[in-house]
Amino acid sequence: MSTSKDVKSKLRGILFMVDTAALVEAETLRDTASYLYDVLLALQNRALKKGKNSAKAASEIPVLVVANKQDLFTALPPGSVREKLEAEIDRIRKSKSKGLMDASADAGIDEGEDDILGSTDTRIKFTFRGLEDEIGLTVDIVGGAVKSDEGNLGAGVRKWEEWIGQCL
Repeated sequence: MSTSKDVKSKLRGILFMVDTAALVEAETLRDTASYLYDVLLALQNRALKKGKNSAKAASEIPVLVVANKQDLFTALPPGSVREKLEAEIDRIRKSKSKGLMDASADAGIDEGEDDILGSTDTRIKFTFRGLEDEIGLTVDIVGGAVKSDEGNLGAGVRKWEEWIGQCL
């Protein structure tokens, strides 16, 4: 993520595309949530390194989860995509927290709080809204389809284009 002072070369937002028809498979959901976890953790760590202006630094790079293939009958709606990703990321957080606590006890070192996404209290359920409240990192989930029912390539991306336009 660029630290350049040139506004044109700075990261302005992240589009994270998911196949909403494939998220019903446990392995696909797990892999997708794990990768999104890593992206969000990198943004969180970037914001926390900025110090006092962490909320401002995090809000400078919004994330759009592009819920693609909404034209398919088997596709999950954006609300369900949100719920499934939040639940899976919560499981990842708890698993990583447990591993960090075990490693800290064995090695006699402090827990690596920066390695946990969101609140360090893993009893609190992870939500994208909570992440926004804690560090100002916004995560939106918008449905659409690169290919429409009629086969028009790019016909279902208007909402994504609007989101990008708001970030520019």
